[in-house]
Amino acid sequence: MSTIKITLLTAVLLIYSDLVFGQKAELGFSLGFYGAPSERLFENPQTGASVNLGLFYRFHEDWTIGSSINISNFDYFRLSAIGTPIIGTDLPLDGSVQSDHISFIVNRRFELSWGGMVAEGGFGMGALVEKNFFYVPISFDEETGFYRGFSGERSTTVNLHVPLRMSIFKPFGEKGSIGLEGYMFVDPKGFVRGMYFGPRIAFGI
Repeated sequence: MSTIKITLLTAVLLIYSDLVFGQKAELGFSLGFYGAPSERLFENPQTGASVNLGLFYRFHEDWTIGSSINISNFDYFRLSAIGTPIIGTDLPLDGSVQSDHISFIVNRRFELSWGGMVAEGGFGMGALVEKNFFYVPISFDEETGFYRGFSGERSTTVNLHVPLRMSIFKPFGEKGSIGLEGYMFVDPKGFVRGMYFGPRIAFGI
């Protein structure tokens, strides 16, 4: 994950909050695990890592509205490519994906009856960008029936998604909160493009 990208996204959220919400917004930051997408999309996907930035405005006692940016990475393994004939070597089976999700979400807020805890749950609309890196065989030799080598290849997928969000947290001070947050991202075909879960800290701005 690029430090420059995270810094720029944070700046965009801060400017957005100042222009639209004034002093009524809450900026949240979290690090956690990124659950792999559906195996129909990637072979043997592995659990990855993720960072999430969210900006939400409490426009009603029981409702919040806002946006989030999730930047995640995960690996996968193309076992179906085992045995690809390459002269003198094997085709690397590993691939890696950087998955960015931008979401607009409306949340229902619930005051829990124990410990001053608060829960939020909601959904919305958004977009995803997946940058995929993997290896492919090159230069097939018809005489030997082998490829002469392999090279790295990149592909990019852009799509819409429906983000589902759940959070539980404990307010502290006048404007802060700390807790847990989770997301699920579903594309228009109903495939899960990833799930995020991790601790979250937020401050009023």
